[in-house]
Amino acid sequence: MKRPRNIQRHVEDRVSQKKCLIAGCDKDTYALGLCKFHHNQFVYQRRKRKTEADRAKYHALAARRGLVLMSHECRQYAGSNVFAAIG
Repeated sequence: MKRPRNIQRHVEDRVSQKKCLIAGCDKDTYALGLCKFHHNQFVYQRRKRKTEADRAKYHALAARRGLVLMSHECRQYAGSNVFAAIG
C-alpha cells in the first residue's frame, strides 16, 4: 500500500506530533493514528462491512487516503518494543 507523497508527508507530520490524522483535529492519538473519537467512528464504519475481506479492504482504502494507519505502520512509528527484551 503506497500513499501519494503529499498524503504521506501529512501522515508523517501528524504522527511525529502524535496528533490525530484527521484534518482539523488536534487531539492526541489513541490508536491507528486517530484520537479516541475518530477511532470509534472508524471502527463503527469498519464493523458495518459484512465480511473480513470487506473490512480489510475498507481499512486499506482509508489508510491509502491517509485517514488511518495500518497496524504494521503503528509498530513502525512507535519504535522499539521495550517489552520484547523480557524473557
